[in-house]
Amino acid sequence: VQAMLSAAEDGHLYRIQPSTSRVGFCIESKFSRIKAEFRNFQGGLSLWPDPGEDELAMVVIRTASLDTNDSITEHMLKSQRFFDVENYPEILFVSKSIHWTSQTTVELEGDLTLHGVTKAVTFKVQLTSLEKEPGSRVEKIVAKAGTTISRSDFGIDTLSQIVDDNVELCMSVEAIRDGI
Repeated sequence: VQAMLSAAEDGHLYRIQPSTSRVGFCIESKFSRIKAEFRNFQGGLSLWPDPGEDELAMVVIRTASLDTNDSITEHMLKSQRFFDVENYPEILFVSKSIHWTSQTTVELEGDLTLHGVTKAVTFKVQLTSLEKEPGSRVEKIVAKAGTTISRSDFGIDTLSQIVDDNVELCMSVEAIRDGI
């Protein structure tokens, strides 16, 4: 948190814009591919002009904001059998390191806390847009990120004969430089 506050003070904090961002997952079942999005999330990125200088990311997702466009599936996923939104109201990702693999791609390593269990994960991130006024700082970042986790690693193993263990986590976020 201190690194995020320092980044904000120095103009290097980018806040995720929920209205123009998507955070969700996909999972296969015997019946169909289930796609879901979370509607309530917040977070930010601290990116400095010199890569490697306390860069990090943090995202908090409210599990009750899950939306599948199918009330039966949504109700089941929010229940104690899966996300258990009453006992686990948040999903948290906090990065530990950012490894730049090119000028527009990074590997974002960090801890994902889901269903009361924390595990290390690595997101592959593609920066698809960097908007900058000539001679000024980058004002907007658009990034697509994804990884695959095993839901059983997080204690969610209900209906394993019907629902695949592998879950694709995906997001497309727009982050705007904080104007502090």
